[in-house]
Amino acid sequence: SPVPWHSVPLLSTVTTPPWIIALILVETLSLSLPLLANRLANRGTRKTGTDTRPHQPPSPALAGLWCLAALALPLIVMLPSTPAHDGTRLYRPAFYFGAILAGTGFERLRRRFFDNNHPQKGWLAVIVLSVFATGTNMAIHPAGLSYYNVLVGGFNEAARPVRQPRSLPVPRRPLFEVSYWWELFNREAIQDMQVHLPQDARVTFFPENYGRHLLKEWGHLREDIQLTTTGDAQYMVMYARMGRLLDPRVQPSGSRFLHHTPIWEWKVKGVRVAVLVKINQRDHSSPGR
Repeated sequence: SPVPWHSVPLLSTVTTPPWIIALILVETLSLSLPLLANRLANRGTRKTGTDTRPHQPPSPALAGLWCLAALALPLIVMLPSTPAHDGTRLYRPAFYFGAILAGTGFERLRRRFFDNNHPQKGWLAVIVLSVFATGTNMAIHPAGLSYYNVLVGGFNEAARPVRQPRSLPVPRRPLFEVSYWWELFNREAIQDMQVHLPQDARVTFFPENYGRHLLKEWGHLREDIQLTTTGDAQYMVMYARMGRLLDPRVQPSGSRFLHHTPIWEWKVKGVRVAVLVKINQRDHSSPGR
C-alpha cells in the first residue's frame, strides 16, 4: 500500500542539514519569484490594457533544469499509486541535484554580497561554509548515514522510543528509522560482541546482513563461530533497522530489541544500534523471532 504523500518532503527536510536547505531555498526562490512576478505583471497588463509591451519571462537558466531534475522523482514517489517504500532510497538521485542547487545558491549569495574586487571576502565565505560542512559531519560521526537535523532533535531524539498509536505491535518505538546498512556494526563493535560468545557458538543475524560471510573471510569473526540459520542458531545479532524489526510478521523482535535486556549491546551517541540475544535456548526470557 502507498505511504502518505507528505513522507517525501518530511524525510527530505529532516535528513538534510539546515544550511543546505537554506542554500537550496535561496536558489529556488531566486528562480521562481522573478517568473511569478513577471507572470503577474503580464496578467495585470492584459486586464488594464495600459501597456501593450510584451513582458517576456527571463530566459530559462541551467539551474531551472536542475530544479526540475530534483523534483521529478520525489513527485512521482508522492503519487497515490506509488507502492510503499522505505526511507529516501527511491528518490535518492534527486539529492545530487539538490546539492547542485545548494552550490548555485551559495554562488548567488557570493555575487550579491561580495564583488570580484574583494576576492578575500569570497574566500572567507567559502571557509565559513567549509566549517559548517565539517562540523555537520563531525557531529554525527560515525552515524553519518543516520543523520537527522535539529528539526527533530538530531539523531538521539529521532531514535528515541516514544508512545505512538497502536498501528504496530510495539507502542513505544522511534519516530524515524535508526539505521539501515549495518554500517554501525563496525570492527570495534564486532570485536566487543565476540567476547560474549562461547566457543563454537552458532550465530545468525537479523535483519539480513548480506555481508556476514565476509566477516569470517576477512578475519573479523573468530574461526570457531558458526554462521547459520535462525532455526539452528543459539545467538542472534539484531541491528537497529526498525522498518524490519517492527514488522508485525517478525514479532516480538521489535519489542525485544527496544525494551529487553540483551546479553550485549552496542550504542552510538547513546542510541542502541545492535544487540546480542539468545534464541532457541531454554534459559532466555523471550522467544526468538
